[in-house]
Amino acid sequence: MAWNDLDDVEVQLARALRQFDWDASDGICKTIVDRLLSEESPFPEKPAKRLLQALRRKRQFATMGLLAEAFLGSGLKGAEIRRQYSQALIDQGKLTDAEAQLQQLIAEPGTNSFEQAQAHGLLGRVYKQRYVNEAGKANRQRAQRNLQRSLDEYACSYSADPKLNTWHGINMVALLARAETDQVAVTSDFAYPALAKTILDTLDRKKEEDATGEISAFDIATQMEAYVALGDCAQATQAANRYIVADGADDFEISGTLRQLLEVWQLKNDKPCGYTLLPILRAAKLEREGVGLTVTVKEARQDLEKLQTYPQGLEKKFGQAGSVALCWYKEGLLRASAVCRIDNGDYKGVGTGWLVSSKDFFPGRPLRAMVLTNTHVVSETCPNALRPPHVWFHFTLLNKRIQMKSIAWSSGETSQFDCTFIELSEELKCDPLSLYESPVEMTEPAPRMYIIGHPGGRDLEFSLNDNCLLACSGEKLHYRTPTEEGSSGSPIFDPRGWKVVGLHHRGLERMPKLNGPAGEFYQANEGISILAIQEKTRSLPLP
Repeated sequence: MAWNDLDDVEVQLARALRQFDWDASDGICKTIVDRLLSEESPFPEKPAKRLLQALRRKRQFATMGLLAEAFLGSGLKGAEIRRQYSQALIDQGKLTDAEAQLQQLIAEPGTNSFEQAQAHGLLGRVYKQRYVNEAGKANRQRAQRNLQRSLDEYACSYSADPKLNTWHGINMVALLARAETDQVAVTSDFAYPALAKTILDTLDRKKEEDATGEISAFDIATQMEAYVALGDCAQATQAANRYIVADGADDFEISGTLRQLLEVWQLKNDKPCGYTLLPILRAAKLEREGVGLTVTVKEARQDLEKLQTYPQGLEKKFGQAGSVALCWYKEGLLRASAVCRIDNGDYKGVGTGWLVSSKDFFPGRPLRAMVLTNTHVVSETCPNALRPPHVWFHFTLLNKRIQMKSIAWSSGETSQFDCTFIELSEELKCDPLSLYESPVEMTEPAPRMYIIGHPGGRDLEFSLNDNCLLACSGEKLHYRTPTEEGSSGSPIFDPRGWKVVGLHHRGLERMPKLNGPAGEFYQANEGISILAIQEKTRSLPLP
């Protein structure tokens, strides 16, 4: 079989990566690896480069490394494929193996100047990472050697072509500044403030010379870092906001920039320029990530305290869809106050609940806050559910624990609505969660669903990634958002304004496909549409 289906393979991989479907992308790459062992015709080099680049941009380094190794074993020995293999090794922490690959690449006389520069830059990254990893642990001589070697590798490429290799130059700036901070003696022909100004001048000329008047995402990130070096936080913030919407700024680029600011520049949330740049980049990173990231309540409390003190001018919008950086993250943390862990008095969480307003579901009843959760979590009739009145609600961010008073209404049908509304034994000073007022719709790319809850009965956590909506109907939502036992009853939030679109209900390895043919399954979580629950409760007769 010839490699005549590679256009379809690339499209399938791009779709899987865009939807954060790592199982699908891993499966596609495994199929390629298996075919390389049996296919008689060689794999074309250009598609190989594109496949590795696609995996790199979504930081799928383990899969990228396996695929690159398979390409090399099949006879594809081009410099770019070897460099991409080295990149995958570095980002998996395999620094010694990466160093050996890069040294070989540099030593070969056939390696062109571009790949030589890239290889020296990656070697600089190897030694920089060793310095960062061993900071405060290694002896001073070894630390000095790693820092000097990293500086020398970057300088080799920057000095060869200062106009082209500005990213090597900005790494020199960061390392020289770090050497000064750590009082590590290094030798260099450059002073970092002067070098930062030179790089900014170079990028300004580059922008003027370009027909479109634009520069690349990496160049914008370089500008931002140069402004950090010069202590100009206002200009750095403007550059950061341009960077996160620039073409080419995906998870790999954003994550690398954030790592540089944290590990090398050692920026802090409560210090200039950290209190402006870090929230912007972290929010952008969350939009592009695909790992099952969670944020604990301790981290949420710390971030919330810091975010409350940020100047209002930092709440910048970005993206064509009107996404926000700081204010979006801040709003999510505020919403978490209304989410609680449910237990039977032993402090061992068995489910999640959240505050709703009675007017949103029972408009004819007195106005009060209630807790909404699943029937299979709290019920008088459902097997294995907690039984009233021995039910407690722990609102972690409020540091408040309240016992239930009574069940206001329960669906009694776990297969259809699986919801229970509970009245509290005392009033709670907290705003109920806002509800999304329109039906959820599938879009391309698929919208993302966010969950705040208590997976595994642990402390409050945010499920922010690997969370594409898979399908939806008038009553059900299917999505990939990571959950565990204990997440039952959690609110499902829309991707923009942190309004609730559904009530998390269950997850199955073989979930029957929503709106799909009978007998077809997928791995999915399921939630009950909040509009369907409202339609049911509003049709109930007044008590």
